[in-house]
Amino acid sequence: MRTVFLGDSLTEGIPGVSYWRFLRGKSLLYNRGRGGDTLLGASGRLDKMLNSNRYADIQRYVLEIGTNDVLLPVLEAHSFLWRVVISAKGKILGCVPCDNMDTFRRKYEELILKLLAHDKKIIVIGLPLIENSVLTINQIMDKYNSVLIELCVRYNIPYIDIRKLESEIKGTNGGSYFFGKTTFGSMTDAILTTILPFSMFVSRIRGLAVTIDSVHLNRYTAQKLALAVEKKLEDIPAD
Repeated sequence: MRTVFLGDSLTEGIPGVSYWRFLRGKSLLYNRGRGGDTLLGASGRLDKMLNSNRYADIQRYVLEIGTNDVLLPVLEAHSFLWRVVISAKGKILGCVPCDNMDTFRRKYEELILKLLAHDKKIIVIGLPLIENSVLTINQIMDKYNSVLIELCVRYNIPYIDIRKLESEIKGTNGGSYFFGKTTFGSMTDAILTTILPFSMFVSRIRGLAVTIDSVHLNRYTAQKLALAVEKKLEDIPAD
């Protein structure tokens, strides 16, 4: 069955490795990940999809969105250059984070209801583990994930707990890392881990287990997530 994967850089796979790369039958799978995208940005893109004949007969949507609603405010406070880049992308592409968790809950529910109103089948991937032991961002991710779980239970939507999957892979590894003060490191990472096959090497030299830079997936984690996604897709019968 044809499937749209609507998400951010974890779906797009720049930098790092996309789980989408390891899914079978990719001729029927549409990667609509956009690096830096937020819930509001993805919602706007979804509106265009639902009003396009190109997507009219696609019945399944895998949603992997919301990470940047938590991450971007942290990066904006991280350095002036990140703040400039994020502001520019928000103005140009509409990748603006929700200003609080209540807005996030409301906008995510609206996104779900749009899809259900068009008789679409949905799978939700939760927000990821951040491989950083200093920042409080993981506690915030947990709170936002509780919103996603609540909505998935309410609307009987399959949910993939990527944080649990990553935690199991990470085990006792205590590696901790975060982005540099400039965006140049991310551009280098995109070359090394997306274009070139060095995601595991980059993870190892930074002491990480599941990501290349604290957020974006390495090859092993992407493969494991792909297996979890395929299992959920198999549970949705073709019409």
